[in-house]
Amino acid sequence: MDQFESYINKWKAQKSDVQEVDLQKIKSQAQDRLSRHNRKLIISNLWMSIAFAGVFITIGLIWSYFPDRTIHFYAGMFTMLVLLFVFALTQWASVHYKRINPEAEPVRYIKYSLKKLVLNKWILQYGLPIYMVLLGFAFILYFQDIMIGASLQFMIIGYSVTLGYIFLMAILSLKKTKRKIEKINEMISYLKDWENILNQET
Repeated sequence: MDQFESYINKWKAQKSDVQEVDLQKIKSQAQDRLSRHNRKLIISNLWMSIAFAGVFITIGLIWSYFPDRTIHFYAGMFTMLVLLFVFALTQWASVHYKRINPEAEPVRYIKYSLKKLVLNKWILQYGLPIYMVLLGFAFILYFQDIMIGASLQFMIIGYSVTLGYIFLMAILSLKKTKRKIEKINEMISYLKDWENILNQET
């Protein structure tokens, strides 16, 4: 009986050692990937914000230089401004701001990181397509005003080029977006594995 208990204790010790190695590996992978992801996201958001600031200024100048336009003109301009602002806001909201020590507060670190990653994934999967569709709608409203009196041929070319460009950008970004989502899923998987091991220890 004593020998049997000795085997059991050795097996438990080996299992504990393996689990500890797995935990350290998972923690290392999760923290490293999250750090790189957050750094890339901040840089990307900075460039986006600079570009959007230029668009805001341009829309403001167009708005002021063309008074007494139709409701379609102002509705289109306003929709573009709102879309840009909301998209930029959600992108910055997915950045990890809090400095949580993963060693001292692992549960809080995991939950906060999962929350940010899920938001970032939602933006890529659903937010970006919605943004593209609504942007196309905003341009249609805008063209309803500036194309008053234009020939049918000019209107067709104008709509086709603008909406075609938006559609092309959406198609070209699909592969890049898919790759980003795959990386986010990997990070979510690491965090959930980490969370499961912590739950088993308690």
